[in-house]
Formats: sequence, structure tokens, C-alpha cells
Amino acid sequence: MSELATALDLGKGSVSYHLKLLERAGIARQVDGRTVRGGLQQSWSLTAPAIAVELDHENPGARAMVLRTLASQMDGATDQRLFVSHVRLSGQARQSAIAILEQALESIRGLESETGRLITLASFAFSQAEPGNTDD
Repeated sequence: MSELATALDLGKGSVSYHLKLLERAGIARQVDGRTVRGGLQQSWSLTAPAIAVELDHENPGARAMVLRTLASQMDGATDQRLFVSHVRLSGQARQSAIAILEQALESIRGLESETGRLITLASFAFSQAEPGNTDD
């Protein structure tokens, strides 16, 4: 928890509060707790098989936090692949593409086995504003 508080530049109390909210929502859980130098050291883990987040374009700090978290998980990984595809989609087509990605991740979770190696799959859908383009 201290590492998370430092990385996010937040107080430990604030991090603790939000971790408890994530625990109540079934997204995170405390996996370990031990006494270190008179204080309780807590380790947390994600419990949700997948998390979908609508990132607020007004809050670039949230995007940066998500990307830093993914990058830290990739550090030291022996097998990494990056898939990037640019497509022009509008309105309903964007929603359909996101639904297809969600279904693909669900299908992949169906392949899971107790003895397999843990892999992290991340999917990003974002669009950039184009001058004069009002197609939404």
C-alpha cells in the first residue's frame, strides 16, 4: 500500500480508503498482511477477471496512471507482444468494435487452466479528434 501511495502521490489513508471501496466492489482483495516495524504491511491483488474503464479525457492523470500500471506489469516480462490496428469507425461501429473486443476477452478467459502461466491482456480503444470532422 505504501508503494501505491508513493506512486500515486497520495496519502496512505486515501489509498486505504479507495482499496476498501475496490474490495467492496469485488475488484480487489487483500492477499497478505504482516507486521513490519510496528505497522501492518498489506498486499493487494485484483480479483476481477477484466476491468473496463471509460477514461475521462479531462483527467490526463487517470490515463497516465493506467499506462504506468500496465508498463510496470510489463517490466521483466519474458514474453511481450504489442498489437496495434488503426481503423476508421463511427457511432454504432465503434460500439460494435468494443463489444467484439469484450467478447474476445471473454472467450480467451474460457481457455484458462489452473496450471497455465498468468498473462495480462489489455485492449485500448481511443479516437483522436480530426479538424473539421463532426462524425460521431
